[in-house]
Amino acid sequence: MLSHDSAQLRNLGEEDIHHIPIEFLDNGVLSVKHGVFNLIRAIHFDPNVPQNNNIRPASKKYKIVEVWENNKWTTKARCDIVECLVTRYKCLLYERFVVLLKSGKITYEDSITINKAFSNFMTSNAYFTCSQKITALLHPSRG
Repeated sequence: MLSHDSAQLRNLGEEDIHHIPIEFLDNGVLSVKHGVFNLIRAIHFDPNVPQNNNIRPASKKYKIVEVWENNKWTTKARCDIVECLVTRYKCLLYERFVVLLKSGKITYEDSITINKAFSNFMTSNAYFTCSQKITALLHPSRG
């Protein structure tokens, strides 16, 4: 299990993402299906960036997690946090997609496919798979 030294934790939503290379984001844009989960894992579960380890398992039985909010641990429903994370980082990747499109690094033809992947993500099997992977990271027995 990740160490959670609360003296240096950042509040949920205030994570430091400077350790994420632009290429990592670009790859996430090109494969939204995997990119959202990979980004969440890289931001919240990287042992080399402990200040972002602001989500931790609380109970398998009650499907709750604890998040660092307002400088204290707060209990939340796991499904709400998973949906929040997926939505937030899907939007971050979409913002990067727009930058790549405007800069000409993505062709118009490719942009149609990528935009469709973003549009369909929350109602597709990709969202379910991503949610399951995040849930596994938040399992109390994770070690």
